[in-house]
Amino acid sequence: MTLRWDDWQLDIPARRIEGPDGPVHVEPQVFDVLAYLVDHRDRVVPKEELLDEVWGDQFVSESALTSRIKSVRKALGDDGRRQMYVRNVHGRGYQFVGRVDGAAMSSRATDSVTELDVALAVSVDDEYPFVGRTDEIDRIHAAVSEPGMSLVFIGGEPGIGKSRLAVEALQRLSRDGNMVCAARCEEQVTYALQPVRDAVAQLAGSRPCEFAGWAAGIEPQLVGLMPSLVTLLSAEPVVVDGYSALEALTTLIERAADTRPVTMLVDDLHWSDEPTRAFVARLNRRLAGRPISVLLTYRSTSSDLPREVHHWIADQTRRARTLTVDLEGLQPDDARQLIAAVLGEESSALADELVAHTRGHGLFLTESLRDVQHGGTSASSVQMMVSTRLGRLAEPVRNIVRAGALLGPEFSFELAAAGANLGEEEALAAIDEAVAAELLHETASPSRFRFSHAMVPSAIKATMSRRASAVIHHRCAEALIADGADDVEISFHLLGAVPLVEADEAITRSCRAIDEALDNNEFDRGIRLIERVLEASPDERTRAQALLQKGWALVAGGRAAAAVPTFEQAAELGRQHGWTEVIVEAAMGHYGRSPYRKLGDTSTLQLLAEADGLLGDEPSIAKARVLAKTAAFSLFTLPLRTCDEMTRHALEMAQDAEPPIRMELLELRFIVFACPAGVAELERLQPELTSLREQDGVWPADAAAPENHLLMLHRGDELRAIARSDEVRLKRQPIAEWRDLALNMTLATFAGEYQRARRLCDEAGSIGDQFWGDSSQVLHALGHGFLGALDGELDRALELFDRLLERANNQYVILPAAWAFAAAGAGRRAEELVAGIKIENFRWHGEHVLGGNALIAAAEVALLTDRDDLAEAAETHLRPFENLLLGVPWAPSLAAADSLSRLARRRGDRREAQRYAEIARNVYVGIDAPALQLRLDDLSSG
Repeated sequence: MTLRWDDWQLDIPARRIEGPDGPVHVEPQVFDVLAYLVDHRDRVVPKEELLDEVWGDQFVSESALTSRIKSVRKALGDDGRRQMYVRNVHGRGYQFVGRVDGAAMSSRATDSVTELDVALAVSVDDEYPFVGRTDEIDRIHAAVSEPGMSLVFIGGEPGIGKSRLAVEALQRLSRDGNMVCAARCEEQVTYALQPVRDAVAQLAGSRPCEFAGWAAGIEPQLVGLMPSLVTLLSAEPVVVDGYSALEALTTLIERAADTRPVTMLVDDLHWSDEPTRAFVARLNRRLAGRPISVLLTYRSTSSDLPREVHHWIADQTRRARTLTVDLEGLQPDDARQLIAAVLGEESSALADELVAHTRGHGLFLTESLRDVQHGGTSASSVQMMVSTRLGRLAEPVRNIVRAGALLGPEFSFELAAAGANLGEEEALAAIDEAVAAELLHETASPSRFRFSHAMVPSAIKATMSRRASAVIHHRCAEALIADGADDVEISFHLLGAVPLVEADEAITRSCRAIDEALDNNEFDRGIRLIERVLEASPDERTRAQALLQKGWALVAGGRAAAAVPTFEQAAELGRQHGWTEVIVEAAMGHYGRSPYRKLGDTSTLQLLAEADGLLGDEPSIAKARVLAKTAAFSLFTLPLRTCDEMTRHALEMAQDAEPPIRMELLELRFIVFACPAGVAELERLQPELTSLREQDGVWPADAAAPENHLLMLHRGDELRAIARSDEVRLKRQPIAEWRDLALNMTLATFAGEYQRARRLCDEAGSIGDQFWGDSSQVLHALGHGFLGALDGELDRALELFDRLLERANNQYVILPAAWAFAAAGAGRRAEELVAGIKIENFRWHGEHVLGGNALIAAAEVALLTDRDDLAEAAETHLRPFENLLLGVPWAPSLAAADSLSRLARRRGDRREAQRYAEIARNVYVGIDAPALQLRLDDLSSG
């Protein structure tokens, strides 16, 4: 009998396996295991049955079977994580799940993800029955069952039972017909979006036929993200950057939700990477009306919850339809129910003691029950309990469990064996004993094992000496180096192996690994390795360099505001040791390269002034960099002429600078001139900047974008080309998603697609804070202000400007706000706002990126409120820009000639009004803005 699946043939009588590359030779017992599984592929084959059928009366341990299963997978090009062909069913056995002779796939491939799959995916111990929590389950079920997108945050202290609650909720939703998937975040970030990839892989494994349909058109991106999908999707993988990864995964979930409601569990959010959080936020923004829900568990204790995750959760709960469940210990009656279910009804006396002792803490209670079952006595803590249980085991078992503890809540058998210095057979036997002692549990993969809870390895690590940990880390590093493993993973272990390895050697290798991770846009991995370097290094110079590296990684990852404290720590070290170059680099990184993130920022200028003073009067590249950034960050305080001189002097000072430095200086000059008065200089700068960016493959500056002058010069085709696809920027700038939304909002406004424009404006506003800080709110309000001026729907603009005016008092905000209020009929409010405006300051508006908006707004307010002085000042300062479209690329703009035409008509000069109207019409034709042409015609005829 010959059986076939994919590119494989199994000839049972001839004992022959034929693969896509020819015959595959395996040991006899490996063949027997595969043949038996394929022959009984309609069911899960218990381990005992496999042992009896393959080994007969010969006595062998389960470790022998585990070893042969691993060999089967290796022969078929499978592994424990993908499980394309051989599935491990926790606590039951194994099942062959390949498609044989065109027959239907196994139940795993046709049904939704099973309850066991979900529990195993997040390493939840489901051995004991689930009790209580009925109110929490009901609330979660009700929230998820409502129409539209929902987020459910489940918080609580470590070990309280968050993950188990989430799994139970998913199981109930699965029974209701939801497609469910689950994955957990890891303390040591593996790869960006790893938990999302794992969850999506579950959907692919459970519903392959439907998944192929959902993936239509995005197969190469999905295979690039998850190579294991190549068999299912039959596509050549492409390199996937962060922006297109989010787009592909969002599209996939959207299509899945069109068939059935989708619920995803992201466990241990406190360890999440920024791309995973961005994906969840993106689902919430883009797919608000779809039947999609995401359950997120996290440790709410301040020592466990990173600041950025805390802020993200707060932001999501403010913006979205969310439910927050703050979990506490089990109620006494529920705890007694669990104890009775495990130990029997006769354990009531012990139950009272355990309830009082554990106070319903989920992990403490279940571990106490295990201890009782193993003949132990109650301990005062989980750590003492685990230590006692570990102490009862043989030395090889203790060694492999300790090695596993250093690797994380879930770990690779091979690496743990190397860390424990055990051979394969001895390590498998030790694992079997640890599993029997219930310190370890199996996973879906025979080559991976897990602890019952993340607190268990933490308890074990707390009992280990520094030297014992270093020995294990050293062995792991050597094993990973021998296997040619990932440099970041190797570096984590090398740093843990100090002092058995030289600290300088470990740190040097780690710095190379960090550079590689950051070059690949793996910002979270790089940052966490930097933090390990900071923990490991007592050398102040190394600490200063690591802090600078972390700061720049945060800036590159779109988190410039979060980087400020890191740069300030580096600067303080520089002051203490007289390291001028450290202070200079800290000043250059402070708030990145955009002066618009913090309105009225003086701290960056103070640090730049300090750096400049330390550098003295001698010309240098360092001084040129400081001078150019000082000019860019002085836009609110210095005239354009002064900033021009500063950046010109900086470029002259650094004529021999390397391309990256020259690009930095040119970008800072571009930021200085990104205003109506500087459009000619932008034209001169753009060709060289474009060449340098293509040469280096990066777009470091947020504000030095080509949209500025393309918009002002009304080059519609070029602007739309950027909006459609700027491959270089999309790959290298996290801000690309925001830019894409905001620029397309402007173009939708020009086309008269006001409803779409409003949706894009709000979507950009929901993510803009991390990139633009305070200015995000300004741009959001300006967008709705211009939209309201075009179609008369001003409620949203008034709401945003009201909020903005509480904290902004400059003309760039006040004038557009007054325009919105005047257009809405609130003339008195508009007059109150402009009452304090200093007309003589209008000369500044042409020298500022937001000044074009302010000049247009001044003209509109003057027309609506009949203010002669405002009208005269606006006209005087608009005339030099009569051929330009004024504003910013990320908020819809109007032509200067449009307002000049209306101002001329107001004073009775019909010839001038007609001349300016023709100029404005040509501008609107150039930008291809029929909505603006229609507005111009309506106003002219009126």
